[in-house]
Amino acid sequence: MRPIACGRPFIIVATPGSLQYLRDYGFQTFANFINEDYDLEIDPLKRLGLIIKEMKRISNLSPESKKQLWNNLYKIARYNQQLFFS
Repeated sequence: MRPIACGRPFIIVATPGSLQYLRDYGFQTFANFINEDYDLEIDPLKRLGLIIKEMKRISNLSPESKKQLWNNLYKIARYNQQLFFS
């Protein structure tokens, strides 16, 4: 919950279904910009592998693409922060 309260984008490293749990409470996730298929993977090692793969994809983006990504992610993060404190 700390990234949500602080208005930060996140990739959640937790049990399968954690993102759906957040969505059920009205929070938005970053599925339009980050591959969140990892949240459906039951095997913890495979789930972690999917997370690492997505982090590498993001780190390999061009500087301009990273800037666009961060702008989009922060819009969602600000929404979640406002919801958290409402």
